[in-house]
Amino acid sequence: MKTDKTILDAVFNKYVQYYAFDSFTLHRCINKGGSAEILQCSWRNHPSIIILKCFESSNKEYDFIREVKILSKIGRHPNIIDFYGITKDDNEYHIILQYADNGNLRDYLGKNFTKLCWQNKLEIAKDIANGLSFIHDKDIIHRDLHSKNILIHNGQAKIADFGCSSDIKNNEYGDVNGLLPYIEPQYFINTKYYGKKSDIYSFGIILWEISSGKPPFQSLNNDIRAIIHHVLGKNREIPVKNTPEKYRELYTKCWDHEPKKRLETKLVLETLKSLYSQHITK
Repeated sequence: MKTDKTILDAVFNKYVQYYAFDSFTLHRCINKGGSAEILQCSWRNHPSIIILKCFESSNKEYDFIREVKILSKIGRHPNIIDFYGITKDDNEYHIILQYADNGNLRDYLGKNFTKLCWQNKLEIAKDIANGLSFIHDKDIIHRDLHSKNILIHNGQAKIADFGCSSDIKNNEYGDVNGLLPYIEPQYFINTKYYGKKSDIYSFGIILWEISSGKPPFQSLNNDIRAIIHHVLGKNREIPVKNTPEKYRELYTKCWDHEPKKRLETKLVLETLKSLYSQHITK
C-alpha cells in the first residue's frame, strides 16, 4: 500500500515518530465530523492526555499523508498545536496531537468572556497572529481558520487542524470545508482562489469575535445564501462598543474586500504586539 511505503520512509528517515497503538488508552470521542474522528486518549505509561485524529474521508490515505507532511514541515511552535507522531491500529494510520485543556476559542469565549479584560483578549489575538506568522513564513496557508480551530491550552492560544492546509511550494491542497462566515468573498466567486491573504481575512473575523464574544453573523441564522450575499455585498460585522480604535482599525484592514489591501501577516503581528504592550503598561 502506498501509504505504508510513504510513512515507513518518513519513519525510517526520522522525519516522523512512530508509536505502537497499544501505547495508548482510549477514553472518549471528542468530535466526529465528515472527514475525521477525534479521540481523547492517554499514554499507558504516563497520565498525560493526547489526541488521536482518525481519518474517515473517502480520500483518507491521501488526506493523512498530506497532513503529516504539513505538520512535519511546520515543526514546533508555542502557538501551534503540537504534533507528536503517528500510530496505526489494525487497519488505519492516525495522527497523534497535543490535547488542549481549555477546548476551542469559540467555547472558551462563551464561557469566560465576561471575565476577560482587553489585556487578555489582546494576548489571545497576539498568540494566534504569532502562530499564523510562523506558518506563513514556511509558505503554508491554513485555509480553515476559525474560532473552533483555535485551541486554548494553559491560557495560550494555539492554531490547530491543518486538514485543509496547503504548502504553496508543493501546490498540494486539501478541500475547503470551513465555516462560511470566516471565508473570504473571493472564494465564493472562484473556489480555486486562495492565498496568505485568505487567512488574514479569516483572522480579521476572529479578531472581531474576540472583541464581541459572539460568533460572526449570528443574526443570519446560518442561512448559507444570506451569508454569501451579505459578504459579497461587502458587509461585515458591526464594531463592538468600547473596542480600542486601533484594534478596530486592524481587523477592518484584515477583512478588506480586496486581498491586496489586506495587511501582511508580519504587520498584523507587530500591531498586536504593540497594542498588547500598551495595555500592559497602562
